[in-house]
Amino acid sequence: MKKEYYAVATMIGMIVGAGMLGIPYTFVKSGIFYGILNLLVIGFFVTIINLQLGEIILRTKGKHQLTGYAEKYLGRWGKELMMFAMIVGVYGAMIAYLIGSGETVASFFGGNPLFYTVIYFLIFSSLIYFGIKTVSRTELFFMFARLGIFLAILISLAVFIRPENFVHKSFSLSGSFFPFGVVLFSLLGMSSIPEAREVLEKDAKKFKKVILLGSIIPIITYLLFSVFFVLAFGTNINEVATITLKSAGIFIFVIGSCFALIGMTTAYLANGVALQEMYNYDYRINRKLSFIFTCIVPLLIILLGVKSFIKTIGIAGAVSGGISAVLVMLMFYKAKKTGDRTPEYSLGKSRILSATAAVIFILGIAFEIISSFS
Repeated sequence: MKKEYYAVATMIGMIVGAGMLGIPYTFVKSGIFYGILNLLVIGFFVTIINLQLGEIILRTKGKHQLTGYAEKYLGRWGKELMMFAMIVGVYGAMIAYLIGSGETVASFFGGNPLFYTVIYFLIFSSLIYFGIKTVSRTELFFMFARLGIFLAILISLAVFIRPENFVHKSFSLSGSFFPFGVVLFSLLGMSSIPEAREVLEKDAKKFKKVILLGSIIPIITYLLFSVFFVLAFGTNINEVATITLKSAGIFIFVIGSCFALIGMTTAYLANGVALQEMYNYDYRINRKLSFIFTCIVPLLIILLGVKSFIKTIGIAGAVSGGISAVLVMLMFYKAKKTGDRTPEYSLGKSRILSATAAVIFILGIAFEIISSFS
């Protein structure tokens, strides 16, 4: 049972992070109805794809990250495209978490957020070097701490809720789909699924349950978080939602900022471990160099001047999530035919469902790219 909790915590630790802080703002832009629709539809398809990836892992002998599975079932082109998607997603996430954490700490103590970003980097990047065992145990503690703080935020926001803040907006192509990239980014966690399988060790029969819990809990969390924010603050929501809490009082602002910092920290650790393992397992780069490639690049990009939170996670989510999802679906059908072990669970072959998901993710990539340059 303990390993099962660690495995779920590993997934949630990667998924629930800085992206959640941007969702309430996107709900304001799209209207709460279309915001919820984006979250539920994307969440449904992401859960299916996560389960498909789980079956791929169970049909394959040996340890791999996403790039290793892509090479086995799709060939060299699949590996390189998956590497590109993973790097865009993980580096985008780590950049967002570093920026967000620096700004959160600065909101407490004042001063330059970049200074706190560097201090944060020095402390938590060292944990990435020690790998999955250290990180999974850290995440289990943080998962329960985060749950308590999350409930405190919802209770505190409840007194500010006003029904008139539930404003419906008419459909528009640019507005109604505005949450797509941020929501997809917020639900990305495919890289944590091989790690969750590693944490389970011999308890592979629990893998499907772990994936379902690790996929559904973030959806419910985002739904409650975003709806409560919109009903409490209406259109007066900052791009980083916890900053909005300043107007609700110092207590809720402090606990909200702590919640954001814990979420970003666990996600930063989980993403870093996944990328380090990709370099180490699938590209045979030694552990020290893998660590340097994983952690130094995001910091350098920030030092070169990248500061936009919403644009970073929107582009990273659409491009990385969309490409990875399509590749996983292709791998799934190939693994059904050529996998080298019997899986502990097996999904049906719903080609219509997969085709629908592929179209949604491809259109999402195009929409996010066009929107970012418009």
